[in-house]
Amino acid sequence: MINLMAINGYCINNYIIIGNKSQWRKKMKVLSLIDSFKGTISSKDLGRIMTKILRRKNIDAYYMPISDGGEGLLDVICHIKNTKKVYCNAIDPLGRKIKTYYLYNKKENTAYIEMAKSSGLMLIEKEKQNPLIANTYGLGLLIYNAIKKGIKHIIIGIGGSATNDVGVGMLNALGVKFYNHESNIMKEVNNNTLKQIKTIDLNIFNETIKNINFTVLSDVQNPLLGENGATYTYAKQKGAKEEELPILESNIKYFADLVKARLNIDDINFPGGGAAGGVGFAFKVFFNPDFKSGINYILDEIDFDNSSYDILITGEGKIDNQTMQGKVISGILSRVKNKEIILVCGINELKNEKNIPKIYSIVDEISTIEYSLKYPIKAYKKLCEKVSNDIIK
Repeated sequence: MINLMAINGYCINNYIIIGNKSQWRKKMKVLSLIDSFKGTISSKDLGRIMTKILRRKNIDAYYMPISDGGEGLLDVICHIKNTKKVYCNAIDPLGRKIKTYYLYNKKENTAYIEMAKSSGLMLIEKEKQNPLIANTYGLGLLIYNAIKKGIKHIIIGIGGSATNDVGVGMLNALGVKFYNHESNIMKEVNNNTLKQIKTIDLNIFNETIKNINFTVLSDVQNPLLGENGATYTYAKQKGAKEEELPILESNIKYFADLVKARLNIDDINFPGGGAAGGVGFAFKVFFNPDFKSGINYILDEIDFDNSSYDILITGEGKIDNQTMQGKVISGILSRVKNKEIILVCGINELKNEKNIPKIYSIVDEISTIEYSLKYPIKAYKKLCEKVSNDIIK
């Protein structure tokens, strides 16, 4: 079929005839795997918009939503697996009632749960974000719902959390009883009440999760404690004030030491324990799950290594010094061989850096930060136009 919409020429099959038909140029195939611009545009919409604009320029483009197991995980799973949404009642990190969902694959009897859907930072108004009181009880309710439906394999993406409660809310929802120093059952568990815990009763919990296989998706390698731990690395992003950091840290250390004595474990500061405000720690010591890299799990599921493309477009909301060391972008780039790579973002802090791909940034190149936050879709579309124009040059 002949497509007469090619820019400066026309297209036969997979080749573009330029001008007087004496020049031939292979039609570029472009794949977009762009992580969400958190708080503004989802991974799915970023890919869809980019692909639509590229196709207008007669570029052979397609996309997949992408996630490292945090925000956007379920969008990816919906795209690649035959699942249905299971809606259920839960609570947000501040205890407010919400209606949310997880995904169920009947053939594999597997549930896919995204922590951010119940315990995510985006569920809380900015002025109310507070990791001292936010908890993961809602995540526990989703897990409990899946267990009660007879689901035997639960895959949980941890990331994007509003919490720093070491998973005690989640554990509480799954039957763990926490007793205070007066031997009373504690009704409220969060970071702020961790030092009130004296004993931990796991009897109901152990029965509840018996014979359930858990897989945890995360690319965070931070330990639970210390300057690179859950508190000092992430708590400020969740609303903590500078003077609250030592309090948050002291509280989770108290709980971790209590767990160490209760379960007779050797190490409480292992890599990944600091993920999602210490939820990584809770899963490791209480659930005995299979831990997997979130980005590698997704890339394997979409058979990324066998994808056919000439140009890869990836990116995230802000590209900075951590980008090439951490999650989606570095995970993707580590598996790309001999392909052209383009990065897109809202803000680029890697100015004039060597040995990195071409970066297109909304702020400074397209608009001010104020405009991009007020009109994120409009600003992003302008960025996509710039990318597409450069590709066809």
